[in-house]
Amino acid sequence: MNYVRTAAQRMIKKYNTNDPFEIAELLKIKIMYEYLGDHIRGFYQACPKVRIIHINIELDDINRRIVCAHELGHSVFHGKLNTIFLQKHTFCDKNKFEREANTFAAELLVPNGLFFENPDYTLDQIAALHNIPVGLLKIKYKM
Repeated sequence: MNYVRTAAQRMIKKYNTNDPFEIAELLKIKIMYEYLGDHIRGFYQACPKVRIIHINIELDDINRRIVCAHELGHSVFHGKLNTIFLQKHTFCDKNKFEREANTFAAELLVPNGLFFENPDYTLDQIAALHNIPVGLLKIKYKM
């Protein structure tokens, strides 16, 4: 997944931010907050002239940021794919798309060098210190 990591780092450099909301705005992707039920955190939608990231309004700020970064990954790598159609009518592996979006989110949100800056900290301590879910750290650092 190095191509995903490279794309995220290029985006950070190009837009001079790792904030997924700022990047979405710069890319003219609309963010909509709405109630999506208990099991849907968010999704990406590409219409002919409008791109939208839908985020469950029930999420806290940290999870909204993670969902936005994940869905931004879908817009970058799968922006023109109809994954629901692919999942229902082909043998396409939807998990590959989710892994790419998760990797993109981790690379975008987790700063480089956290372990070097905190050599005596455990993974859980680093996650708590930086307000980052352990799962994103594991993806970023391939654990």
